[in-house]
Amino acid sequence: MNRSTSLLLTLFTISSLSPFTSMTAIASTTYKTTPSVTRGTWHPKWVTTRKLPDSKIHVYSKKINLGSNSYTLRYAKKTSFKHYTFYLNKHKPVKVFYSSRIVGNRKSVKTLSIKVNTSTSGYDGLFYMGNLLKYPFKDTNFIKLDPIYQLGLPFDYYEITGKTLPGATLSLSSGEDTQAYKDGTFTLKIKPQGLLAIGETVTLTSRRSSAKTIQQVLAVTPDPDDDHYDRSNYEIDGTTTYETDYS
Repeated sequence: MNRSTSLLLTLFTISSLSPFTSMTAIASTTYKTTPSVTRGTWHPKWVTTRKLPDSKIHVYSKKINLGSNSYTLRYAKKTSFKHYTFYLNKHKPVKVFYSSRIVGNRKSVKTLSIKVNTSTSGYDGLFYMGNLLKYPFKDTNFIKLDPIYQLGLPFDYYEITGKTLPGATLSLSSGEDTQAYKDGTFTLKIKPQGLLAIGETVTLTSRRSSAKTIQQVLAVTPDPDDDHYDRSNYEIDGTTTYETDYS
């Protein structure tokens, strides 16, 4: 075989293989079912269009339920990393972006950003999977008190309990210092025990470093379990919180 014949054979081989190479690349981004990371029940965080339900959506392998409407998947395409387009029967293409992000004061939340209205920029809704309260807190300043303290600090209580940054030092203007456990929970003893005056305020401080300090001011209230306590006739200023997020 001379040199020219060898060159022509090489060119023919490359040319004949190129269509198959192209087909393989297309097949790798086209799916007959929805990607597994998008499947499940998703709860709405926010929605900006009536074309998306302000309620749970369900993504199955071959079907998507948007509120009371159900659509069959024709195929799905991966357009870029974690970005997909669902092609449905009797519905315009739906763009979906899967990510793990911060939502409110929770981190590593599994979310789907969804776009159904092609006439607007950006996504039309954000949905998350599971119970938002079960995701870990983001590493920021926060104090989350147990529900009993939602109206303030009952005057005859001996302690205050809640959750903050793991390992943070808790102090009370009328109490003693304590350290939060590894899961962030804490129990802080109040001094003098049971001698706080109704109407005064106490300041709770959580400090893990000079850059991570937060204070919460609590009004001292009557005991809500007291038979003589009439909640409707007692007004308090409420709980004042600085640099925190309870969403």
